[in-house]
Amino acid sequence: MDARAERALEAMAAADQDRADLARSTFEWMTGGEGLDRVDLAHVMEFAWYALPLKWLVPLDEHLAVVDAAGELFERLGLDRYAEVFRSSETRAILDTYQRSEQEGFEAFRAAYERSGVDPPDLDDFSWGGVMGLEEATSREAASRALEAAFVAGDLMPGARGWKSTARAITAEVLDEPHPELPVQTRRDAILTERLDGWLRLAGMRSKRLGALRSRHVKRLLHPVQTPTDIEERMAPIVWFLDRVVEGVRLTQAGYLPTAMVREGYERFGWELRWTDRPPRSESEAGEMFTLHEMLRRVGAVRRRGAGLRVTVQGREMAQNLEVAWRTVAAGLSDGDWPRAVAEVFTYLLLDGVTSQRILEARATDILGEVGWRAGNEPLDPLMVSSAWYVTSHPLRVLGGVEDDRGPRYDEMALTSFGEATLIEQIRAAATGPPSLPR
Repeated sequence: MDARAERALEAMAAADQDRADLARSTFEWMTGGEGLDRVDLAHVMEFAWYALPLKWLVPLDEHLAVVDAAGELFERLGLDRYAEVFRSSETRAILDTYQRSEQEGFEAFRAAYERSGVDPPDLDDFSWGGVMGLEEATSREAASRALEAAFVAGDLMPGARGWKSTARAITAEVLDEPHPELPVQTRRDAILTERLDGWLRLAGMRSKRLGALRSRHVKRLLHPVQTPTDIEERMAPIVWFLDRVVEGVRLTQAGYLPTAMVREGYERFGWELRWTDRPPRSESEAGEMFTLHEMLRRVGAVRRRGAGLRVTVQGREMAQNLEVAWRTVAAGLSDGDWPRAVAEVFTYLLLDGVTSQRILEARATDILGEVGWRAGNEPLDPLMVSSAWYVTSHPLRVLGGVEDDRGPRYDEMALTSFGEATLIEQIRAAATGPPSLPR
C-alpha cells in the first residue's frame, strides 16, 4: 500500500473503521497494488462511472457509500479534482441511471467521459480499437494523462470553443512521440505493428493457407502504400463527380442523378452503356455512373438530403486532396465483410500470378471455406465467391484498376499498378485499423 494512502486511511479509520475499509477496497481496486502513481482522472471516472456500478454487485446505497468514502480519501490525499468526481452530482446521476438500465447507464458514462476532456479522441488517420493490445492500451493511457495535464495547466478547457481540436492535437503528439522502450519507433508505429501481429495470428488460427498468404505479403503493409503515379488520371471521375455536386444536385423522383450530369460523365469518360445505343437518360443505363455514385455514398463523400445530393466535409477534402480521395476510396472499396474477405484472397492470388478467373474462384472458395465462411448451413460455391468479387472488382474497374478479358477464352484477369496499390491499401486499412471483431 502506498505510504501516503496508508496514512490517510489510518486517519479515516480513527473516525470510522467501516468507512475506511470501503475507501481501502476502492483504492486497492483502482491501483492494483501499484500505489498513487497508478491513479489518474481517467481511472477515477472509469471506476466511478463504469466499474463500480457494473462490477460491484451491491445495492445503490452501498455504491453511494463507496463514492462518498473514496471522495474523502482523495480529499485527504490533496487530490481535490479526483474527490470532486466521486462527490459530484454527475456521478450520482449516472449511478441512478444504471438502476433503470445497464445500457442507459453505460451510455451516460460514455457521454460524460467524452465530455470530460481526458478521453483520447480518434484522429483523421487513427482510431482507437474496441479491443486493445498492450501497446495500444498503454499509449491510450499516456494520451489520457497528457490531456489531464493540459486540463490542469489551463491549456485544455472541455466545452470551450476549439477544445476538441486541441484534444486531437495533444493525442496526435503522444502517438507520434518516440516510444519509451522501442528504438526508432513511435507509439503509433508500435500500435500498428501490434495490430498487424494480431491480424496475422488470427489468420493462422483460422486457416493455414490464409495465414501463409498474409505472411507472404505482410511486409508491404508495415508502411503506408505509396500513392499510385497515375492517381490524377484514376481519381478524375471522383473529383469531377464531387465538383459537379458541390453546390448541390437535385435527384430525380426515383433517386437518380439528373440526366444532364449522367450524359456529361458518359461523354467525358467514355463509359459503356448497359442496354441502349442512344445517349443515357439515367444512371441506371450507365453502369459506371451508378457504381461511382453508390461508392461515393458508401465512403461518406456525398449524402442525400431531401430531394438533393450534397457533398460532405469528407467529400470536400477528397475533392481537394487526391491522396485523401484515393485512400478513402481504397478503404471502402468493398461493401461489407464478406466482399472484403473475398477481395483480400483474390488480391493475394493475383499478386502470386494467378490470372485465370476460374482458378481464382476455385482457390478462393477453398481458402474462404477453410476460414469458416458458409452459405447458411451449406458450403461455399464458386458462383457465390465470384459474385462477391464483382462487388469489389467493378468499382475498381471503373477507376482503371482491372485488366480482364485478356486470354483467348476471355478467362484471364490482371490488376493494373493502380489496382494493385488500391487493393493492398484496402487490406492495410483493415489490418492496421481498430480491431473489434475477428478480421
